Amino acid sequence: MEGVDKVYVLNPDTEDIRFFDVYRWYEPGGIDPLSTPKKAGQIRGAAYGYYHADAVAAPGDPNVEAALLEGLLAAKSFAQNMLGSVDMGDIDPGSNINSALH
Repeated sequence: MEGVDKVYVLNPDTEDIRFFDVYRWYEPGGIDPLSTPKKAGQIRGAAYGYYHADAVAAPGDPNVEAALLEGLLAAKSFAQNMLGSVDMGDIDPGSNINSALH
């Protein structure tokens, strides 16, 4: 659970893309098996400790950002083109709908 994650965050409404390095680490704490966690992020158990995460804004890869934006614009275009083109009443699934479990 410790390490660094590279995270892109995309707001589909504003098409704003941000990049963060998210650092994760664990700090051991004291032993207190009968109490409840006292702080956010504290793990309940025989030995308490704290998981921490810190997101630091950083410059992202322009190629990745361009690909994310291209994918978003393609999805928006597809959704816009499909509006009103398929009526659920026009779809006949038939009597043999396969189970999602089989």
